[in-house]
Amino acid sequence: MLDVHPPHEALHTLKGFVIHIVAIVIGLLIAVALEQSVEFLHHRHQRLQLEEQMHEMFEDNTQVIAADIERLTALHGYLADLATAIAARRHGQPVPAAPSADDPRGGIVIQFPSLAPYEAAKENGTVALLSTQRIRLYNRVALQRDLARSLYERWFEDLADIDAFRKRFDYSLGSSVRGEIDLASLSSAELTEYQALIGSLMSRVGKTQTTQFFQANVKVYPARLAVNLPKDQVVISIIDCDSCNNVDPKTFFKADVVFQFPHGTLASANPSQVEDTIAGLLAIDDSASNDQGNNGQQGDQQGGQQGGNNGGNNNDQGGGGQAQQAPQADPVQIEKGQTPDQVKAALGQPDKMINLGAKQIWVYKDIKVTFLNGKVSDVQ
Repeated sequence: MLDVHPPHEALHTLKGFVIHIVAIVIGLLIAVALEQSVEFLHHRHQRLQLEEQMHEMFEDNTQVIAADIERLTALHGYLADLATAIAARRHGQPVPAAPSADDPRGGIVIQFPSLAPYEAAKENGTVALLSTQRIRLYNRVALQRDLARSLYERWFEDLADIDAFRKRFDYSLGSSVRGEIDLASLSSAELTEYQALIGSLMSRVGKTQTTQFFQANVKVYPARLAVNLPKDQVVISIIDCDSCNNVDPKTFFKADVVFQFPHGTLASANPSQVEDTIAGLLAIDDSASNDQGNNGQQGDQQGGQQGGNNGGNNNDQGGGGQAQQAPQADPVQIEKGQTPDQVKAALGQPDKMINLGAKQIWVYKDIKVTFLNGKVSDVQ
């Protein structure tokens, strides 16, 4: 606290007054400089302390992630052995020994990486002491952690589905993928359901690539179209057409393509302008129509040659070889909230139907539809 005292003696001259004011100003400047120096050193100490905490946290997370990868690799082997036994039972082949209930590979605990120091720094404001480059770096790490969190949530959903399936036969089983279920006592439909659940969990812990960039000229299905006027955005959900791209096994990759328009322009934009913007990235595939047109032209040429060879009496037949191009059907749209009857009317009867109580899964040739409480909850 700064305390300015009045002069101890009366000021009778201008010179004395100026000297007194200068002394006060110099004293105030010295006090402010000392205060800023102390604050600078304190902030520097806080920044170094935060950097040290982040360094220690990253070292711990490196060990945690390495241990998680080792456990997940062992679990993948356990699930592969179990899926092999289920598949052999389904197809009436000699059944290899299924993993035992006390197999340590099936009972694992996954630890989630921590960002506690960074989250605490954002709460108390000390994150502002870091450089811009450091903040961007830590934000990227936080984003990757959020993406991993979403995968962890799906992982636990799959574990819950397997646990619910197993407890239908023995409610005393613990909450894990391990358990003595007599495969010989399961029906063909139950074996199919069990194998689908195991396969879904294997896809979460497998070494296969679960994300990728869509490359140019890849064929996709439009699944949903949404227009957000307040944000001037047009969002198109797409699903990889595995059969069109000759992909086996099926991947069902999907993505949301966001077309961002300048602020305030989408509401008054001409529809043709919006179409041109979308067509710059997503174009309608008319290769099937072109193939039909080429076949029609070949038919015209063959018909014309045949008519000429017959003395001109069959010219009409040659002209009749022209193919009529059928109008292109509207794409099938499956959206969240639709009922099973609406999906069946759009896609037809599914190839497989997996009933998990409140959750149902319909499997088609190149798409998988998940229902929750009688409504579409996910499309893959």
